[in-house]
Amino acid sequence: MSCHGWWMNMLERKKFEISTLTDVVSDISEKLESTVDAYLIGGFAMIQHGAKVSTKDIDVVFGSAASKDRFESVLFEMGFEKVKVFSGPYEKMEASAILQGPGGMRFDVFVKVVCNCLSLTDGMKERARLLSLEGNLNMHVLSREDIFLFKSVTGRDDDLADMAALSGYGLDWDVIDEELKNQDDHWHWLTHHYVKLTELERVHGVASPLIGRLRRDAEIAAGIAVLLPHLKDSLNVVYASQLMKDDEEFSSAVLEKMVELGLAEKRQYSYYPK
Repeated sequence: MSCHGWWMNMLERKKFEISTLTDVVSDISEKLESTVDAYLIGGFAMIQHGAKVSTKDIDVVFGSAASKDRFESVLFEMGFEKVKVFSGPYEKMEASAILQGPGGMRFDVFVKVVCNCLSLTDGMKERARLLSLEGNLNMHVLSREDIFLFKSVTGRDDDLADMAALSGYGLDWDVIDEELKNQDDHWHWLTHHYVKLTELERVHGVASPLIGRLRRDAEIAAGIAVLLPHLKDSLNVVYASQLMKDDEEFSSAVLEKMVELGLAEKRQYSYYPK
């Protein structure tokens, strides 16, 4: 590795504690000329909950592109620049922007949808608490439950450890379950969420009560992922069972769930694209 490559690698791994992070956010708030609402969803949010001591980036989501643009304009004034070449987990994040400052601090910026997965909902906004800042930035910290949910469907290296840390403070599992089901296309993320919960138990010994509750739905969601690409013309139960290598009773349950979700329609004994 070249000296330049080594330095950039160290820069990307640099972590910041609450005092430095708060100073930067306070500076942004004072420089904003109009009110902006923003929501913390990652490491900095965990620090606010006492579940982490430092983070290498600040994940923030906005309800509109206009709010995001006003926030970014202040970052540019402060010397932040957009990161144009993503690698590793950043390549799959699909952030609206990733901006890095002169000292290596990084903002991962999203509008409504995070990592092309879950959306910022009204319920999340209601559960969030407002940081005390001077100026025009209304910076909200998502609840532990909502941070946990986001981390259960994204693919960053530290997500599992972060989920374990959040679990240690006690979680309202019903809120997590309800919020996931409130998401558009929740079936698409259900299997990933379930697998992450099983990994959490295996690796960190945290047994979520949702595992038993979600097992059947997660299996059906996995079946939908298998069948949906084949729903070009039509499917029947027999062919579906062959595709999934499962029995016809389960295949029928998957197809009926697709009808319930509006992904397919049933005509006599076959299922067609909706």
